[in-house]
Amino acid sequence: MGRQRGHRTECEQAPLADSASDEAPALSLPTLLLYGGRDTSVPAVSIDRLRGHLGDHGEYHFYPDAPHLLLQSRHWPNLTDTIGDWLDRQADERGRRCNGRSGPPC
Repeated sequence: MGRQRGHRTECEQAPLADSASDEAPALSLPTLLLYGGRDTSVPAVSIDRLRGHLGDHGEYHFYPDAPHLLLQSRHWPNLTDTIGDWLDRQADERGRRCNGRSGPPC
């Protein structure tokens, strides 16, 4: 019995995920990374690599029982809270950074 058509193995998925993580060092904006432990689309090793590339401007949250499509799972209330909290912190930080500045918006 062969594998299903259209489904990639973890080894086949890794190069695509790794090529995406290779672009992470170029990111200079704060980045929120959410990952589900039952994700069968993106290998954990690729997420670890991405986390390393993001460095201090990346914030990581792991949901051990969540699938790849996090917001379509039973975990969505926790995820939306996490996303909302992160966005609030980013807005607060931007406000502190831009406080008192004139000219174009920060």
